[in-house]
Amino acid sequence: MSGPSQIDLGVYRFDPASGPEGRDPPGRPWPEWWRLRRVPPRRWLAALLLPALLFTVDSVPRQPSLVPLWEAPSQLIASGATGYGLVQSGDGATIAAYRLADGEVRWKYRAPGVGWAGLSLVGDTLLVSNWSLASVVALDAATGQERWWREGRFGFTVAERWLFLTVSGGVAGGGIEILGDDAPHEVAMVDARTGEAAWTGRWDPSEEPLHEVTGYLLTSQPSGRLTRYDPATGGVLATAETGRGRPRIVTVVDDLVMITDPAGVAAYELETLRERWRLDAVDGWAAACGTLVCAYGDRTLHGLDPQTGEARWSRRCDDLAEDPGPPAGPAVCHLRPPISDAVPVLPRLTATTVTYLTLDPATGDLGAELTGWWPTGLRRGDRMLMISLHLGGGAGPQSWLGWWRPGSSAVDLVRPVTATQCGHLTGDYLLCGRVDPVTGDTIDARVWRVG
Repeated sequence: MSGPSQIDLGVYRFDPASGPEGRDPPGRPWPEWWRLRRVPPRRWLAALLLPALLFTVDSVPRQPSLVPLWEAPSQLIASGATGYGLVQSGDGATIAAYRLADGEVRWKYRAPGVGWAGLSLVGDTLLVSNWSLASVVALDAATGQERWWREGRFGFTVAERWLFLTVSGGVAGGGIEILGDDAPHEVAMVDARTGEAAWTGRWDPSEEPLHEVTGYLLTSQPSGRLTRYDPATGGVLATAETGRGRPRIVTVVDDLVMITDPAGVAAYELETLRERWRLDAVDGWAAACGTLVCAYGDRTLHGLDPQTGEARWSRRCDDLAEDPGPPAGPAVCHLRPPISDAVPVLPRLTATTVTYLTLDPATGDLGAELTGWWPTGLRRGDRMLMISLHLGGGAGPQSWLGWWRPGSSAVDLVRPVTATQCGHLTGDYLLCGRVDPVTGDTIDARVWRVG
């Protein structure tokens, strides 16, 4: 870019007239050329010969900071150097493995029928879900060969080995209702590699698994009852009668599971489900916050000791807002859990914008603010790759990507992209595209490599 490569967050303005992907925006001549036109004539020869002399010196060329690679299907997941995509068309779906570096197809698998809508990778097994037929197909991720097929709706993975499936009725996980009947539903725990069921059981229709607790099989009921099962046998290992209603947000911190229910936030021991501490609060949540737990409720943010629940600091929500607004429930105080553990970054949402506030987890002191950017999920060290959600003119939606260090007052711009969203795939790869306003699917998707 011909302008500065760093912007101050307080004065940044997006310029929709700047050139799209890879073209420099219009402006005055390059500074180096401008100075060259003013040097004495006898220095021209040295200026012209210098690049030729430097060309003879071995040097590594500078890599582009962001490179568009290939057009990709809207459903794409990745691991290592391989991406796995799904395209539903007509009466069948095509699942393919791609080399992320250039999009070369490594293998294809044709799945008959409609309703194929989900890909999940568990070790070297690729799971393909069909919600219409209520079935799951497992493929060898390296070759595309079918390993097994069975009835059931895949919910989530337990301990990176077991697959929780809903065979009939009930929920698949995370409160996703399948049939909505009042009859007990059948569930199964399946070995991801072989497809063999370790056990099956019939659960009460109101029992829902808490899929956020990935290493355990933990369920909840409307009464607030918590149950921990042995994923290998289906036996009950521990229960807790909380009497506080069904959890809304579940987060694991060390050996504790933080559960946000209608009454507040509570910490339970994962092994025994014994309650360690509770914070009574309205509209609360809890999440890892450096070495502490950030707990929010009653318009106050607390930094709590995860083992005792003791508050190390507290900040009123009004102190976090530029304009606290009316006491009836200001939008600027609508916070969500941090997106970074080392340096907590708290989103503050309004009706039209989102602002990220950095926080010192030891003291609760506020740091830098970033408005109008969203995280892509890609991190390098203490930097986070962010995207601005700006819509351009006739060339399509134009957004900017840039690196941000939480605590800094500037974003290092990378380049504009023709997209409204970018998400991290794996390693240095991103998937960028725009959202179809009717279906909600990602369209015009492209894989990018971050240099």
